Amino acid sequence: MKGSVLVVGAGPAGMRASSELVAQGFKVILVEEKPTIGGKMAQIDKMFPSNECSTCTILPKMLELTSNPNVTIVSFADVESIEGEPGDFKVKVTKKPRYVDPAKCTACTDCFPVCPVGGIPMEFNFGRGASKAISFYSPFPPRKALINPEKCTYITGGKCGDKEIPPCVEACKPDAIRFDQKPQTVEFNVGAVILATGIREAKPDHLTKYGYSQFSNVLTGLEYERLLSGLGPTSGVVKRDDGQEPKSVCWYVLDNDSPVGFMTAVAQSLGTVERRPDAGITVLHGNHVIQREGYKNFYLEAKESNINFIQTENITSVKETNGNLEISFDKGKIETEMFVVIPPLSPTESARTLAEKIGLELDESGFCGEKSEDSHPIRTSREGIFVCGSALAAKGIDDAIVQACSAASHAASFLASERGSEIVAPPQKDLLAVEPQDEPAILVVICQCGKNIAGLLDMEELVTYTKSLPNVTHVEVTPFGCDGIKIRELLKTKNFNRLVLGACSPKTHEDLFSLHAETGGLNRFLMEVVNIRNHCTWVHSKDKNKATEKAKTLMRMGVRRAALLESLDDIHVPVTPSCLVIGGEPGGISCALRLAEANLDVYLVEEKESLDRVEKNDDAVVKSLIDELSRNERVKIHTGSKVGRMEGFVGNFEAEIVTPDGKENINVGSVVVAAKAKLTADSDEGDFENDLLLQRDENDFFIGMLGILNPLDFNTEGVFRCGSAREEMGTYDAIVDGEAAASRAGGIISQKELVKSPAISFVFDEYCDGCAYCIDPCPSNAITLIEYMTTDGEIKKTVEVNEAVCRGCGVCMATCPKKGIFVRHFKPEYFEEMIKAVVEV
Repeated sequence: MKGSVLVVGAGPAGMRASSELVAQGFKVILVEEKPTIGGKMAQIDKMFPSNECSTCTILPKMLELTSNPNVTIVSFADVESIEGEPGDFKVKVTKKPRYVDPAKCTACTDCFPVCPVGGIPMEFNFGRGASKAISFYSPFPPRKALINPEKCTYITGGKCGDKEIPPCVEACKPDAIRFDQKPQTVEFNVGAVILATGIREAKPDHLTKYGYSQFSNVLTGLEYERLLSGLGPTSGVVKRDDGQEPKSVCWYVLDNDSPVGFMTAVAQSLGTVERRPDAGITVLHGNHVIQREGYKNFYLEAKESNINFIQTENITSVKETNGNLEISFDKGKIETEMFVVIPPLSPTESARTLAEKIGLELDESGFCGEKSEDSHPIRTSREGIFVCGSALAAKGIDDAIVQACSAASHAASFLASERGSEIVAPPQKDLLAVEPQDEPAILVVICQCGKNIAGLLDMEELVTYTKSLPNVTHVEVTPFGCDGIKIRELLKTKNFNRLVLGACSPKTHEDLFSLHAETGGLNRFLMEVVNIRNHCTWVHSKDKNKATEKAKTLMRMGVRRAALLESLDDIHVPVTPSCLVIGGEPGGISCALRLAEANLDVYLVEEKESLDRVEKNDDAVVKSLIDELSRNERVKIHTGSKVGRMEGFVGNFEAEIVTPDGKENINVGSVVVAAKAKLTADSDEGDFENDLLLQRDENDFFIGMLGILNPLDFNTEGVFRCGSAREEMGTYDAIVDGEAAASRAGGIISQKELVKSPAISFVFDEYCDGCAYCIDPCPSNAITLIEYMTTDGEIKKTVEVNEAVCRGCGVCMATCPKKGIFVRHFKPEYFEEMIKAVVEV
């Protein structure tokens, strides 16, 4: 048995499976056929149904993987064979030549301008935009240059212009150009395999019926996505081939087999209206029945945005007149300036080829539709090889993420005995010692964020202004701050003891920026992120001057706060290696079984007197799961029971189980809610839903964390939801959902300790008079009133904080009338300085 997993495909599913496995103690080999990772998610603008920016969401996840020592990314490569036995697979991977040594390339781009061969259509943009013969494949990692061998005159003809030495070689200071590169085959020995090979747009010949490849301004859905993207060939401004912005756009959804095509048209039409509210927008579609509540609400939002949805059986003709298009269909005609066809989605050719090589049967559409004998959606006919995401069928990103987590849980339980055997410890932090009394020397890095920030703000004015602020010693502008290159490079000089980033939202990027700061040698709590993207360029996108002025104000506030920041040290908390699963429905059963088979202890609570009596548990596969569960000694099943009070925090929860025989207190590291039914015991002492700050929506489902990449998470760290607790779903979907939640919980309880943020409450004893106003409002019950005798013999009342329990929410800080308690990293004086900075001119 090996403690490593091969993941094939680095789209959202493959990336998520990789991060889940690393969290559970397994090394990952992530193979991607394209030169950069991210899959189709990296090419689209917004995601349905959350309407989140795809780039902003996925880029931090990409960079987390590229910087993780336990993930080996092999991009621009193909899997040639998978041989051997389950638990001990021998994998051959062929790396394609990029004619640049990625180990030496620093992504400086000095080679790009000197290359004389230009005007090459960009594959990542589906032929739109132009690049040189040496370029980046996309804006995403790994950011390493590569040479197009079909266009490079030195490769095709042995000479580049009039020079004997190609200009790119002369310009490359790291000496990374390698014209003698050949395909290279490498071998890996892994215990399990996850196929996350993704999809492509099917472009059959009959697309010409709709004018595709015949007329200008007829595009497929993915081609249109690149026009919507801020990192696309037109910087997010939709333009026709003549360079004009269309006043009308029409979509036609050909894909009627899944909701993906229709929802893609909905998302794209909404994105178009956001950019041009006066545009005439029409979506032609078949008979789509939208079952999922989130998809339905997204569609209704589009209808309220004056988007015209017309159901039609077929389009009879598409004609071009003076650059515009006339579309005839069974209910009439539409004239439009741009026409977007949403074709069906199909597996990639490489996915089909690999499946055939390793002996997996495909369904009639070419997906991995043939399953193992137990008909489990994630398993394949080969033991130890699992499948997820769009390798199974076309699906939305949210569903792909759930399946990726499920596949990771299968691999983790399959290799449970080898957990941690191939993991390497992260390198020791080497941080600059910074004392509170040290004079601030602030480094400011302002991110262009492609065109998201630099496309609107007056960058020169902002940089000049920021340089004038007190304690600022250097201002650097970088195309993408999230790649961390400039941040790490400048901090390693040890010339700076504070960092201010003018960038995007800390909600999505602060963890990533923190990683870059500490890699560069600066304690992450000496960093301030100023959100000039969401707060300036996005909300004031029509007013350059006002957006720039607001950005200057926000930078002034950020610099003022940064000057006061202090270094903080992480808190290390031991983890209880067990999980409480609430609800004996299919999702809860599969979650408990998957955790138990991963050698982790589980408590399963169900209010019915037996699991067999639970509705939906009469399916043959579910009955099989119940039988396996009952035989597994790591699962303690509490039927006829409910959950009472609960307290604690991620890694260390204390829960009360109310059984027919009385109450039992248990300690667990994580909690999974797997049922919509209310399983809270009648108790005066507590209600686990309230204790964990869980909320329900108007349909009584539990509300989870925002974000399409977090479908299983609650806002309360360490607590997850699955199955009917999340939404209505069929039995097999609930099983996969439960297994996915097992992966999320397993990533916590398989660790010996967690690193807890030190940004928690701290008592300033000199100001605290023991009024106790902060005790009752504390949602974590982390504060206790105490008395002690001072050195002069007086009794002093004060409070103390349980650091292990405190969540750093700040409720105590808000209730204290004496400034006697505050949250570290969020001292009152920080905000006082920021408020003063707002009114300064």
